[in-house]
Amino acid sequence: MLFWRASYLRLLYDSDEIKRMRPIVDMHHRLGVQSELLDPGDVYRLLPQLREGEPLAGSVTNDSDGIVHHDAVVWAH
Repeated sequence: MLFWRASYLRLLYDSDEIKRMRPIVDMHHRLGVQSELLDPGDVYRLLPQLREGEPLAGSVTNDSDGIVHHDAVVWAH
């Protein structure tokens, strides 16, 4: 079904975004999704080149996410 594994790192730039993402990450954990809320220091260690841009408030990451092509899903059904 044209499925592949992909991780993501959602960059957050202000404290309101962090507040909004906390309950989402908690929900992920209840559902068995291993997302994680990272502080700016963790993000800059992963991607030091981001230090050159706008200061980050944090990030949400998921190393075990996946993508499936929507047309393939519809065709399979």
